[in-house]
Amino acid sequence: MINFISNAIKYNSPKRNSFVKISVENNQENLVLKITANGLGIDLDKHREMLFAPKTTFHDKQDSRGIGLFITVNHVLSLGGSIKVESKLDEGTIFYIQFPKK
Repeated sequence: MINFISNAIKYNSPKRNSFVKISVENNQENLVLKITANGLGIDLDKHREMLFAPKTTFHDKQDSRGIGLFITVNHVLSLGGSIKVESKLDEGTIFYIQFPKK
């Protein structure tokens, strides 16, 4: 959660008031944590294959190291979960963190 929220703050858009929305969906197979932010967004056509790779960054921020999403996805995977992403450049990003019901 810390990485998603800190990224939402770091990569906010100066063009609009920022928000982060966190919700949980409980469907038949999974619990889904949904994190939505209206920041800079990520060009998934360009970066989808490397989205969770170490030392990969998507915007020119001097303090970006490209480690946060790599660590986060590995933590989620170690707990038996998965992550899906929707993002549009200059509109924002939605992360879906899914955990199967046991």
